[in-house]
Amino acid sequence: MLDVPQAPATGRARSTRPLRTMALDVAAPIGLYYGIRAAGGSIWLALLAGGVIPALSTLAGVFTRRRVDATGPIRVLAHPPDRG
Repeated sequence: MLDVPQAPATGRARSTRPLRTMALDVAAPIGLYYGIRAAGGSIWLALLAGGVIPALSTLAGVFTRRRVDATGPIRVLAHPPDRG
């Protein structure tokens, strides 16, 4: 097997990234969706708003880290327009 040297983890910043990603890409859109629906918003508005946060998070990751995290695109694609 080929051993590739990896950069060492940078402490706390490396350990909190998965939690921040889960909060931004999973928990926030779900909370936003149910909040809009509870406030009487349409399902289409709730689905659109729930998909915006992971889309922005994914774009920010592409521009800052030059890579795509899998959670954001999966969450955006989890809201197809035919759900309702």
